[in-house]
Amino acid sequence: MGTIHQLPRPSKIIYYAHLGDVEGTAELLTGSGYLFRPEGSRKAVLVDYRNVELALHGRKDLADAQRAADGNLIARICGY
Repeated sequence: MGTIHQLPRPSKIIYYAHLGDVEGTAELLTGSGYLFRPEGSRKAVLVDYRNVELALHGRKDLADAQRAADGNLIARICGY
């Protein structure tokens, strides 16, 4: 049986995301929407939560923890 790890509660909720064709991260801001940062950029854009161009792909903290637990499973399966 696998081990269940308690993850610390994040102070910020950040998602992997796309805004149109641009990939990056989106930080949830209470009551105003998301702060979208393109990959490799320090500048951010405030995006309304109703914007249909914004696609959230999953919480960054959970995805990073799963990737660490899997030991980069994709690389092992694909032979990278």
